[in-house]
Amino acid sequence: MPDRILVVDDDVDISANIRELLEGEGYVVSVAGESRQAVETAERENPDLILMDIHLGSGADGIETAGKIYERLRRSVIYLTGSDDDACLERAQQTGPFSYLLKPFQARQLLSAVKMGLHQQRARTESARNDQRKDRALALMSDAVFWIDPSGAVKRFSADAAGLLIVDPAQALGRSLEEICNFSDASEQPIGRSLVGKVFTLEDSQCVSVSGTARRRDGVEIPAVFRVIAYSGSKVEKEAILAVRLGSADSVMDSSKPAAEAQLSARPAVDPLTGLAGKPDASKLITGLLEAGKAVCAMILVVDNHTRLDSRYGRQVADEIISRYSVHLARGLPPDAVLFRWGNGPCFVVVSSDPDAKTLRQAHTRLLGMTRHPSPYYLQRDYRSALIPMTATWATFYTKPPEPALELFEKIDCFIAAQMQHNTTS
Repeated sequence: MPDRILVVDDDVDISANIRELLEGEGYVVSVAGESRQAVETAERENPDLILMDIHLGSGADGIETAGKIYERLRRSVIYLTGSDDDACLERAQQTGPFSYLLKPFQARQLLSAVKMGLHQQRARTESARNDQRKDRALALMSDAVFWIDPSGAVKRFSADAAGLLIVDPAQALGRSLEEICNFSDASEQPIGRSLVGKVFTLEDSQCVSVSGTARRRDGVEIPAVFRVIAYSGSKVEKEAILAVRLGSADSVMDSSKPAAEAQLSARPAVDPLTGLAGKPDASKLITGLLEAGKAVCAMILVVDNHTRLDSRYGRQVADEIISRYSVHLARGLPPDAVLFRWGNGPCFVVVSSDPDAKTLRQAHTRLLGMTRHPSPYYLQRDYRSALIPMTATWATFYTKPPEPALELFEKIDCFIAAQMQHNTTS
């Protein structure tokens, strides 16, 4: 699809010449001669780039017009001006333009500025979309989560993480973890850049885990498990997620101990969206099975493209897909397995147990049968319809005594974090 460009200039001849030049390069061009027409045209056609003359005759000038368009569409401009007045340029600079072109300019200068402006606009748009996707991913994670770049600066954090800050949340972004949180390991060394730095030497989805203490702003100290998970946040550099689970490693285990004779048929309180038992009950069951001397097969499934569908169609459609896919999984569930929803996101865990490894492999084969064929979801929206194939990315982990349940939980969370990040960037 060709890029759309809006040319705003009160000189009809200049507008016509620019339009002819740009259309000759394959762009779709619209023209406006004054402020109100420019704003209306921009709202109607949503151009990819705007060429704006600063002096538009009567009414609002180009700088004020550019500000109105940016408020509505988040579109920046390339200013066209015949004046190099410092006061005017300083005022224009406050609107965040891509560049300026002083009249008269050459065709080559204009085309170069247009190409650069379109490139910058795409980068800004993609960055904004990634920020939205990351915010949704954070909202879906069950732990207190911090998103950290290679310099150690915190780029965003979840609502639960905000409760662990020792500074005003409005002043936390862009600062190091040590500046905004009081986390320490078992030897009372600060948890921050040193721990995060280790993760950037690892492969994607691998994690480093330590136990320690989180001191809140009110001075209360809480035992916690800190997990830093590596992933490729972009094509050029890695980023990391720090997930903080309150409660020590031992307390996390102790709080999820059922009776040793816990059975797979146990079905505690259910998730309101899917009708399934949730992550706490899955943790209890896995811990109990291992304590009873039984091997455990845990299959993790993360619904594909959930974040993108949430962004495009809204939370109601995304939740409906989670609900429908849970029904799809339940229909193919082996009789000796239990299906759980893991956390608040598009993630499921199927737990099966048998002391015989051969039987576990057979159960694994049956579980894979659930993912071989996509489940269709029929979307009806605004007099349009679409058939969305519901699929999931999966992984299977086998654990047997005396391996601790906590190691399995960390593997599950690392896999889910990696898939959630893949979904936000794909």
